[in-house]
Amino acid sequence: MARRKEEMFALKDMLSPDLALRDTADRLFDTVEDSPDKKIVMDFSKVRSVTRSFAHQYSIRKKASSKSIVEKAVPVNIRKMFMAIRRPARRSKLVMLNRAKFKPLKVDLRTYLF
Repeated sequence: MARRKEEMFALKDMLSPDLALRDTADRLFDTVEDSPDKKIVMDFSKVRSVTRSFAHQYSIRKKASSKSIVEKAVPVNIRKMFMAIRRPARRSKLVMLNRAKFKPLKVDLRTYLF
């Protein structure tokens, strides 16, 4: 009996066309790890969307996996999400104001009443 060299996972059929939850990525990779095949092909054809949470958990589990995992037919919007989670988030710098330079403005509210 010939042994398969790789296993294909059609994510739309197996999970959903919209991949949203970290738990979904965990369940997917639990199934991947149970597979006897060393090479896994993740088929993203007809998957419409992926949330940042799913993409992040998918990447974490892929990195930790003992399998060789390859993505196939990844739509542009999903590819962009995976690229976005690889880049470190840009954080705004905290700007401290010297409160001594600013004095509260005293306003007579009666001047604004009609």
